Amino acid sequence: MRHENGTCCNRNLSPRMAGVTGVILAGGNSSRMGSNKALLPYCGGRFIEAIYRQMVELFHEVLLVYQHPRTVRLSPLPEGG
Repeated sequence: MRHENGTCCNRNLSPRMAGVTGVILAGGNSSRMGSNKALLPYCGGRFIEAIYRQMVELFHEVLLVYQHPRTVRLSPLPEGG
């Protein structure tokens, strides 16, 4: 899935926020969707990974609050990420 400007994932070049922790809340049941939204394909990976990669550009620490933590394993970020 691509955005209107043709890019897949927005990159924010702002400096990271000191003293603020980013939190991804992904604990819903996905009952209306019928499948786990976090695991949907997006930008060559999974939706939750795209959110995580954007969050680590904004915050020094990112927490993932998830109902079934064993079903989500985030791919390692590239060196310096």
